[in-house]
Amino acid sequence: MKDDVSDDFFIELSRENGASRLACYLMEDCSTIKLYIGRAVNLEYSEKTLTFEISARQNLTQSLIAVLEKMHKKVDVYYY
Repeated sequence: MKDDVSDDFFIELSRENGASRLACYLMEDCSTIKLYIGRAVNLEYSEKTLTFEISARQNLTQSLIAVLEKMHKKVDVYYY
């Protein structure tokens, strides 16, 4: 992850969608984040070809945790 933040980053944050609002909330209003991450595999997915791998969910979660910790947020992760 680069330390420099591009203008595109701030453009994305200003959009009116759930992901942008959540990102702003996490960055501006939270000092501690508790993530509850399920480990269950949806059986429906195992019977079909997925457009994205299940492991991508885990990689995205780890990236989110790393970014939040770099922002000096306390992140508690609970797997169930």
